[in-house]
Amino acid sequence: SLPEKLEFVNVKGPTKGDTSGQQLNLQPLEKLAPGEEAIWEVTAKTKSEGDAVLTAKLKSDGLSRTATAEEPTKIYAASAGPEKE
Repeated sequence: SLPEKLEFVNVKGPTKGDTSGQQLNLQPLEKLAPGEEAIWEVTAKTKSEGDAVLTAKLKSDGLSRTATAEEPTKIYAASAGPEKE
């Protein structure tokens, strides 16, 4: 899920994604063989600055429970361009 400080813009990857509030849901892969990777690129824009935590959850028929990862980050406002002296 995206923190409240971010707004979802787009997702690119091997499957489609849709949003519900701050939740991004990706369609499942048909299969993922050992050693293979599946990468999605998520684009978001800043709504406000500050500390935030990105959370990812993975469900799989091969796992007995949902795997969860969290990544703390700092959100900065988009730059309006180079500062003038």
